[in-house]
Amino acid sequence: MLAATGTGIGLATLVTRLLGTSVTVDWATIAALAGTCVALVFLVTALALPALRTAMRPDSIRTE
Repeated sequence: MLAATGTGIGLATLVTRLLGTSVTVDWATIAALAGTCVALVFLVTALALPALRTAMRPDSIRTE
């Protein structure tokens, strides 16, 4: 998230400077979106763990 946020802000800054306008960063919105993304990554990971645990059993590995 840090790399994506930094890259996005950097590219937006370059484009807006080329257009001759100023850059205003809304840190509260960026923090909310980044927090939501991190929470969704943890949620999807937690939901995938039971399937991964089942697939990694020795019996399942032999049949694959």
